[in-house]
Amino acid sequence: MYLSPEQTKRVVAALAVAVLLGVTIVALLLMPPLEQGVPTSGDVIDELGGRPVYAFSFPETPTPELRRPVSVIVSGGRVYVVDSAAGVVRVFDERGQERSVIGSGTLGTPVYIARDAARGVLYVTDRQRRALVSFTDEGEHIGEVVPRSAAATPSVEATPWAPLGVAVDEQGLLYVTDVAKRHRLLVLKRDGTIVREIAGEQQARTGSGVVLSLEYPNAVDVTADEIWVADSNNRRVVVFGRDGEFRRVITMPGMARGLDFISSEESTRPLVAVVDTLAQDVAVLDATGTVRGTFGEPGAGAGGLAFPNDVAVSADGTRLYVADTGNRRVQVWDIVPAPSARGPEGEPAETSARGRVPYVATAIVAGVVALVIAGVTASAWWRERRVRQEGGPGLIDKASATTGRVRSSATPSARRRCSEAVDRRIT
Repeated sequence: MYLSPEQTKRVVAALAVAVLLGVTIVALLLMPPLEQGVPTSGDVIDELGGRPVYAFSFPETPTPELRRPVSVIVSGGRVYVVDSAAGVVRVFDERGQERSVIGSGTLGTPVYIARDAARGVLYVTDRQRRALVSFTDEGEHIGEVVPRSAAATPSVEATPWAPLGVAVDEQGLLYVTDVAKRHRLLVLKRDGTIVREIAGEQQARTGSGVVLSLEYPNAVDVTADEIWVADSNNRRVVVFGRDGEFRRVITMPGMARGLDFISSEESTRPLVAVVDTLAQDVAVLDATGTVRGTFGEPGAGAGGLAFPNDVAVSADGTRLYVADTGNRRVQVWDIVPAPSARGPEGEPAETSARGRVPYVATAIVAGVVALVIAGVTASAWWRERRVRQEGGPGLIDKASATTGRVRSSATPSARRRCSEAVDRRIT
């Protein structure tokens, strides 16, 4: 079908408007929710030096959803999420974009994960296999770490083990919670050699200090001089020295699972984030173990948690990743500096639309350009229509009414109508 130049211009303009309107709609659909400051209690905002603000959750469609995210760590620019129901570790970047999958076909029911940053080795505990499995950062299966005794720890490896929580210190030593016979904490070398048993039968026989009975210890983490253990079923966090000696107990209102240390320039002192899976919030503890406050609440929306199981803190201490197990996602919260913005205790902090700015700007620009193109095209079409409607009589010159001459610019049909009019006047 032949199109005149004017018709071609209108078609191109219509297509451009359709594309721009499509861009506007897509930008509005992809626009993230308002960043919502989650409810807080205590002095958590003062301690953190900022307000915890919900940023986003991942994975997003069309990335396959998580089935049961139970553990999360952030290291080397990557976020490692253990999906126990899928039997894999999924690797994301810090923006929540999936990069790879580790352990498919090797892991049974993975639970917790740790990374030896110096060597680029991942350690994953597997409840189904009762094993501590190691991988390279690229996902290559290295093998299993099997505890074995040294001269200082005779026959400790004879006790069947069921590793659960795991951490790695700066020297490459592994700290593994064991929930097989007598629940305990093992300190291992990379080859599995037992350096120390804490709160287990061996310590009960040889230790001279206080011996605690752990009940399903989950996460474990290490500072320069202390070992923190989430003693979940006893609803507490137990702190030991690096030498294995008991130091203190921190009672939790619910059930402590995952924990990680917060270190940033904004925080007034070293802090610890502890996920409370029953209270469904995140508690912030100071170095002495005093609970300074909490943030988060039960729910499925922004900042809402459903039986969370783990938490990881970015290296600069300004972002927290929470394994929101019940909601099948990982939530990301930013610590936004706002020392004077603290509202009434227990009230949600104000919302922020900063994450929506690029989407709104794109939608506005595309919408305005589409309206301009549509307006110009419509105006041109209307002028052309008026010319066509008025073109015949308007193109008849006054002189041509008596002489029968028609302007050369008139169309053939106009000339014909004019000639007929002149003939009628003459006759």
